[in-house]
Amino acid sequence: MCCCTHQYWGDKMITDEIEACRAILKYVSEYNQKYNTNTPLNNICFRYDDVGVQWRVLDKLEQRGLIALKYKTNSGRNYVVPDIEKLRMFIEVAETRQQQPDKTQPQQPQEIPEPDFTNIVGHDEAKTLLSIAIKTLKAGGKPTHFLFVGPPASAKSMFLEAFVEVGGRYVSMISATKTGIRDILAENIPPFLCVDEIDKADRDDTEIFLEILQRGTVTVTVSGKTMTIPVPQMMVLATANNPDRLSLPLKSRFVSICTHELNRDDKIQLTNKTLQEFKITTDMTAEEIIDTLGDMWNARLLKYICNLATQEDIRKIIKLVKDVYFST
Repeated sequence: MCCCTHQYWGDKMITDEIEACRAILKYVSEYNQKYNTNTPLNNICFRYDDVGVQWRVLDKLEQRGLIALKYKTNSGRNYVVPDIEKLRMFIEVAETRQQQPDKTQPQQPQEIPEPDFTNIVGHDEAKTLLSIAIKTLKAGGKPTHFLFVGPPASAKSMFLEAFVEVGGRYVSMISATKTGIRDILAENIPPFLCVDEIDKADRDDTEIFLEILQRGTVTVTVSGKTMTIPVPQMMVLATANNPDRLSLPLKSRFVSICTHELNRDDKIQLTNKTLQEFKITTDMTAEEIIDTLGDMWNARLLKYICNLATQEDIRKIIKLVKDVYFST
């Protein structure tokens, strides 16, 4: 019984098709009693005016294989139901499916979470602006999309990570393509799409962002069906080292946030905060850690070091990291 239903579920069930099937089933089921015949059910002919169904709907049912054209006359087409059980099954399963959420469409986010920026030192104006943008979304406003621009180790990735930690979807344009992003969004629509190094993408692969930012939609393929899905509240956050590589139409649809390298006081503050976060006990001061790492110091490396320092002395970890770095 199940094998006759699989072919239908790529398309959304349409109410007029279900009603048409009910009308056809009623006509065929009552035909013999009404006309005092013993005609096999699969040989009972009907036209559109017999069942009160428009020809365009009959066309759809014929494409589904639920009815078949028997013959044509000057007065119109005459159809039969090849498999009455198949027709009944279609009605039953279609009605059940109408009562359930449509799983052929990506699921939209149920709420808009707020990222935690407390681990990001400095950039207070950027944090305030981002918080206002999220507040606007929560109030039903349109999304504002942001492009973080700045040199390496200037908090761009930390902002992106803050959004990923609360449910944002991370993609790196070093390896991702527009097809890959569409596949990701075909599963579900995240509250935030976090795009790392968007300037590394081929111009062709940035077309999907123009669609999202300009029209507020994304075209995806789900269960073999191509559809355009509205993404009215999905915020796009991207990073770029060289924004000049982006097309002007794309760049103009972002609000650019210029990040900067941390000064020494900010580095000390962030280093102390990271030591506390990982509960590292050491006689090394934040200043000594920064000086020992020198140009290698950055927020991400510091986290890796502190993570390893939960098992070994941080001095040893820093020495090993430097030895490995300078040997390459």
